[in-house]
Amino acid sequence: MRLPKISFIVPVYNVEKYVGKCLESILTQISVFPRSEIIIVNDGSNDDSMKVVEEYTFQYDFISIINQKNSGLSMARNHGEEAATGDYIWFVDSDDWLESNALQVLRSTMKVYPGMDVYATGLRWVNDEGEIKRIDIRKMCDKIMSGMQYVDRLYPTGATPRFIIRHRLLQNAGLKFISGVLHEDTPYGLMLAYQAKSVVLLPEAIYAYRQRSESIMHSLKIRSAYDLVIAHKKLIAFCQEQVKTDDRIWFCIHSWNIFNIAFMFTKHLFYTTEFNEFMKNNWDYIKQQTMDLFPYLPLHKRIKMKFFISYPKLFIFLSKIKSDLLFTV
Repeated sequence: MRLPKISFIVPVYNVEKYVGKCLESILTQISVFPRSEIIIVNDGSNDDSMKVVEEYTFQYDFISIINQKNSGLSMARNHGEEAATGDYIWFVDSDDWLESNALQVLRSTMKVYPGMDVYATGLRWVNDEGEIKRIDIRKMCDKIMSGMQYVDRLYPTGATPRFIIRHRLLQNAGLKFISGVLHEDTPYGLMLAYQAKSVVLLPEAIYAYRQRSESIMHSLKIRSAYDLVIAHKKLIAFCQEQVKTDDRIWFCIHSWNIFNIAFMFTKHLFYTTEFNEFMKNNWDYIKQQTMDLFPYLPLHKRIKMKFFISYPKLFIFLSKIKSDLLFTV
């Protein structure tokens, strides 16, 4: 089998403490895929991150740097993908790292299942100290599935670094990250899953996904809720433009979960003026999108959704206690 070329896209912004470990985790095993490249996208770092990066560029001619003014993670990833020449794209966050056997596991899987649209891995969620807090996919599947089947089987689509993606798929679909919003992985993962005709899970979790205390995931601001509503509108536009008519209800149902995430991210703000302002500006849209799905849902899910639109705060509060109250498909 001809080994594919992998383009590792590594956005960098003020990560001087972490980026060295990230790059080392790739470089120590990149010989497994000898034609591969690493593309660093400097998103206007103002610390010493790029000094660390430049030490590696002097040693390896397959590492290149793209400089952009600070425009956010989405634009950095988009610019990196546009410059990539690999058969597969792997978006690797610069504060994360690959496990020491990651590329060997990927290579072995590619030999058994060559030419898939997406190879997906579970994530090892780690804290600042590198301690594993959880692994988000434990029940692995050794069969080829479509992206829609992947979603229906409740495998996670958030956190784009879990996916090694066929470059041609992204090019043909014109798939891009939404610029200027938080949680850009949330809509991207669903759009990617819809486009993917073949997905294979790797047999173990090979990606360490660091959750820093100062990261977006831990900065739960009201902007998260606003941006997730924007993301939902982008998904609906994508649905109208690129989703087949017979698949649109499926896509809209799964898109709805963004509202659930928006409320979960901002539950600590429920009784604040800023949250009330968010509800004033967005509740009519959220409620209408919810009600539009009613005719297509089974009774027990219509009951849950009726509960949500009648008592959204209570719904989220109870969801913390009993997770099966969450609306999942």
